[in-house]
Amino acid sequence: MKLHTVEWGHGSRIALLLHGITADSTAWEQVGPALVDRGYRAVAVDLRGHGSSPRAASYQPARFADDVLETVAARPALAIGHSLGGWVLALAVDRLQPALAVYEDPAWTVSAQEQRDIAAMLRSQPSPPGFDPHCLSGLLPGHGYDDSPSSARVPSLVMLADHSDRVGPEAAADLRRRGFTTETVPGSGHWIHAEDFSGFMDCLDRWVEDVGSHPATGADARGDAMQTPREVAESYWAAECTRDLQAVLEHYSQDAVVYPPDGEPLRGHDQIKTFYADELEDYPGLEVTIVHEVTNGSEASLEWEAVLIDKAGRRHPFRGVNVVRVEDGRFQSVRAYFDPALIERTQS
Repeated sequence: MKLHTVEWGHGSRIALLLHGITADSTAWEQVGPALVDRGYRAVAVDLRGHGSSPRAASYQPARFADDVLETVAARPALAIGHSLGGWVLALAVDRLQPALAVYEDPAWTVSAQEQRDIAAMLRSQPSPPGFDPHCLSGLLPGHGYDDSPSSARVPSLVMLADHSDRVGPEAAADLRRRGFTTETVPGSGHWIHAEDFSGFMDCLDRWVEDVGSHPATGADARGDAMQTPREVAESYWAAECTRDLQAVLEHYSQDAVVYPPDGEPLRGHDQIKTFYADELEDYPGLEVTIVHEVTNGSEASLEWEAVLIDKAGRRHPFRGVNVVRVEDGRFQSVRAYFDPALIERTQS
């Protein structure tokens, strides 16, 4: 679904803004212009069922993330998500690949009772303009969930309200162990950017400056955050599903070797990209699921199932195994095992 967007400023340095439940893009009316002053073009979306974006038959969280990817270009310079927006950003981050991600008091973990209480409170009030109350059944169905990310895929700040109900001290400590930076804005409530705009911007500015002054843990933190073969593979396939060749190549070391199912080994980025060129041209869509994994340190065997989607929208399933070795958060070698004839037959 294409979402309604509001923009401030111009240029290619995008800051993406994702609002919370019942809100819309107008929630960022102070933040957007402030980001323009910092050199960004700010783009705020209305999530499905909110503001001026379309209503939908389904309000499952994954659909919200899919909408964002359909609406905005991948690889923004900055992405900020508040509450529900932080949940959506976490679901989209592998495919979106922002340079920096900020999660403002994110709604990653909500107990069953909290869901029921929040839904009852929202249903007892008049619906805000543009909000579809049917969202509540998809986002707050009455059973608890914990969608806290397993690791920081990109340099990531979790900005917390004072005495946050969403991320408590133990959860914040756990997030730091997973590679996130956590900061609390003293005296703020859940809507940090609205209740304490200056505190929000000061916290953001300090973190962005700190990330820029520590490139080993900032711009190049992807390799530190993704150490296991499974994590690298998940991020790699998310990039391949966007059909972004450069994003795919960034998952390989400069001297990586790919052993295709037939033909000679491919060494280095220039040769490896030839492995993908025809597939990206013939199949604009791809879906991949890891179905089995055996890992030994930096090496793993990953069984996968995939669907290639051709230009006519036809779906072509196939499956295989990749045996990978990872160094410094990137593939050093990949041995791909699948039947190329399956793809050749779908082309005929």
